[in-house]
Amino acid sequence: MPARAAAEELLQTGARSLGLELDAAARECFGRYLDELQRWSAQVNLTALRRPAEIVRQGFLDSLALAPLVPASARVVDIGSGAGFPALPLAIHRPDLDFTLVESIRKKVTFLRHVARTLGLARVQVLQARAEDLASDPAHAGRYGLGLARAVAPL
Repeated sequence: MPARAAAEELLQTGARSLGLELDAAARECFGRYLDELQRWSAQVNLTALRRPAEIVRQGFLDSLALAPLVPASARVVDIGSGAGFPALPLAIHRPDLDFTLVESIRKKVTFLRHVARTLGLARVQVLQARAEDLASDPAHAGRYGLGLARAVAPL
């Protein structure tokens, strides 16, 4: 079985084991996200995850494991978004929510904006900033119901 087909099957099976059902549109978004992540990672260091199965398991499914914990109407901020985990998989699964991805590294911001645009994730905003700067910005301080961080710094 080719790597892409195996990754799609792994995603579907893994999502079901988490109690989640991914519709055809979501599966297509994950496939395009996987393609873009691999294409960009060949030139830009976005993540240590390289093989499709690694990306699905440690990127997509680890992120989707948070889905049951996300409140129905949460405004979500993801600090140190990197390659988009966990916010982008959650945004694919929950397109009804607003996500703000905060990343300080320009190449990662460029990638995140590209992927959000490519996947049509209209409710995803990507900011090039440091979290400590946003904390004192009235447009962002205290505006989020849920904060996410993965491998950024000690909390």
